[in-house]
Amino acid sequence: MFIFPLLPLYMHELTDSTAATVFWAGLAMAATPLASAVCAPLWGKLADRLGYRPMLLRALIGTCITIGLMSLPNAPWQLVLLRTLAGGLGSFQPMAMAALSSWSRPEDLSKVVSRLQMAQIMGAIVGPLMGGLVTAFLGVRYSPVAGACFLALGVILVARWFHEPAGRRTMLRGAGVKLSPALLWLPMLTLVVVQFTDASFNPILPLLLAQAEPDVGRVAALSGLAASLNATAAAIAAGLTGQRLKRRVRRRTMAMAISGVALLALAALTAPAPWGVAGVRIMVGGLVNGIAVAAYSEGGMAVLPGQRGSAYGWLAASSGYGFAASPVVAGAMAGIDLRAVLALDALLCLIATTGWGLSSRVAGPAAAAGTVTPGEQAVVESAASVAPEADENA
Repeated sequence: MFIFPLLPLYMHELTDSTAATVFWAGLAMAATPLASAVCAPLWGKLADRLGYRPMLLRALIGTCITIGLMSLPNAPWQLVLLRTLAGGLGSFQPMAMAALSSWSRPEDLSKVVSRLQMAQIMGAIVGPLMGGLVTAFLGVRYSPVAGACFLALGVILVARWFHEPAGRRTMLRGAGVKLSPALLWLPMLTLVVVQFTDASFNPILPLLLAQAEPDVGRVAALSGLAASLNATAAAIAAGLTGQRLKRRVRRRTMAMAISGVALLALAALTAPAPWGVAGVRIMVGGLVNGIAVAAYSEGGMAVLPGQRGSAYGWLAASSGYGFAASPVVAGAMAGIDLRAVLALDALLCLIATTGWGLSSRVAGPAAAAGTVTPGEQAVVESAASVAPEADENA
């Protein structure tokens, strides 16, 4: 996050026109989450097989190197390429979720997810601030160097203090059992929709504020205030969801929460600028992050402990696809109207709400409850070849 908000400024140094700056900056912003979304399921599958510690170190080292190299580009395509490599080699969040949740009690799984979400939000708050300070004093090319130094510290912390239990592969029921992503279709759909909706506000909010406030300085201040309050609301919502969610998600509760996002998106269509739009954006950010924690927790509880690397890889990929597609779609629909994408947000949320309202509980081996449904029996039976070894080594 050190360099993310500074990408337009960086691209301005590498291009010769405003149009080129906007084009390349948008491409660079989308490259990392898109590459991460494509590669996350693969890294998750390897984590289940090889262990979480080596995958965490791989993600940190790969990201550290590519972020550090972002201080060197002399052409915009080089920066986009490095951003793509950073996303493809990274995928740290799903690995961390799987590593910390695999030995957690079922009632603590949502707490683990919420704390990781809160840590990520804090990084999104502190990272841009630190990157801005470095840029102000040393220049924009030193910001990625500073980010790489913090990632190097993360490598040291994981290498020194994070260790998996001995015999990890046999201790986790379901390790080595192939996971079908179709089992997680409902949490995956939810994450695509809510992340798309949340990210759709990012490119249009400053422009909507500028329509009501001619002073550029006030627009910047309002945008920054809205971003800070949005992150605060997101952290609070993630923490509250983690504290209150003990077991599987209730379908009615999830449907109501997503319906709330749809209603807020519709409200934003007519909300007055600047404070009305900014207020709706803050409420959307809080509600979306609460839903995301619930979706990740539901996905983790729906699979066997030894499959959580793969599960969180697919869930993170879904979130990444929504995040990457949203700015592109919002920009394309801005030609109709700046707020046109908000109507699409509401429609997508309605589809996800219908999914929760009409479907049965998310399929998958209910390892958290110690029981399985008839449709899950085959998966648990296939895990039985792993379970005896676990009993012998326990």
